[in-house]
Amino acid sequence: MGAASLGAASPGAAPSDVVDLDPVFVGRQESLHGLEAAFASGLRLVTLLGAPGLGKSRLARRFAAGQVAQGLSTFWIEVEARLESDELLARMATAVGAQPAERGAAGLEVVIESLRVQGSLLLVLDGLEASLGPARALLEGLLSRCPELRILSTSQAPLGLLGEQRFELSPLDRAEADALFRARARQAMHTFEVLERDERVLESLLDQLERVPLAIELAAGHVGTLSLVELERRLAPDATPLPSPRRDGPPRHRTMGEAVAWAWSLLDPSLQRALADLSVFRGPFTVEGAEAVLSPGRNPGPLEAVERLRERSLLRRVGGRGRLQILGEVRRFAEQRRGVEDVPLRARHARWFAGRLDRTIDVMYGMPSSVDLEDHELEQDDLRAALAFGEEHDPE
Repeated sequence: MGAASLGAASPGAAPSDVVDLDPVFVGRQESLHGLEAAFASGLRLVTLLGAPGLGKSRLARRFAAGQVAQGLSTFWIEVEARLESDELLARMATAVGAQPAERGAAGLEVVIESLRVQGSLLLVLDGLEASLGPARALLEGLLSRCPELRILSTSQAPLGLLGEQRFELSPLDRAEADALFRARARQAMHTFEVLERDERVLESLLDQLERVPLAIELAAGHVGTLSLVELERRLAPDATPLPSPRRDGPPRHRTMGEAVAWAWSLLDPSLQRALADLSVFRGPFTVEGAEAVLSPGRNPGPLEAVERLRERSLLRRVGGRGRLQILGEVRRFAEQRRGVEDVPLRARHARWFAGRLDRTIDVMYGMPSSVDLEDHELEQDDLRAALAFGEEHDPE
């Protein structure tokens, strides 16, 4: 895509181009208050982080609309693609009302002048993960020269700039997930209600969707055609994916598959391979477990690979014991790209958990061990997979 050229600021620039037409906003109140408190404390660069589908854009738009309601000039910049510095600057210039003229350093000066003239304002850059490199230098320059500028970005990875405050989103809690499903279902069919006999079905369905907002919203869009029981069956991991009920928004917001594919495309081949190998874990795992399972002699090494995937929001911390987990949709996507020659990987996985099982037995008999029974509960799915592999390859 060619970069637009920039010029003098438009005197008639609107104070805001942010409109939130969606009446549904469920959960995330704590995050919303956290954003307000962060900017009120004097922070000027905040990044909303999270895995695909966790609602970063939705939260950013609701926050931005609130700032508009309070009278703050607020501008929304959709990134969603790999942009060079001039292209990103051109989108920013269009948003804040700068006229086309030159690009490069001269264009940057025009945008800076436009921002300074407008005084206190908020820029929201949505979907910045594909353009982090060009964005770093550009945003650092704008923040240093525009003292009343504040920036909110959404991304799967942080910018890494001094003064950046990171806000990491997690899946919704059970009550929030339930409320979101019902609200979206009533939008799809205004007579929708959950019968008493289906309450547990809905609870199971939301657990299956891992309480990820995008997955919940997409599922709720099918209630006009499918019962909750049918919906739960058709959303099983081995079922044919349902068509998306969405027709608007960027492709990455239309299905969970497209959202995950976008995140995958931004990884270099070495990290794609590491994520595919880590998909052998069925549940939470430790860094020590990852080091035991990932191929030896790999570059980057296991610890660096885990840290980089964690930075890309494709691994998340769970519990208070330093465990990591891959969201199910991401794990299944990565597993499908692992290839059929994964027997050595699965063998390393099986050996690791065989050792864990031996240490768990030690605990049960009161012997010293590095494993406790809480670990054993978390590792049930992986232990079953390891035992199945052993039976398949060493039935004796």
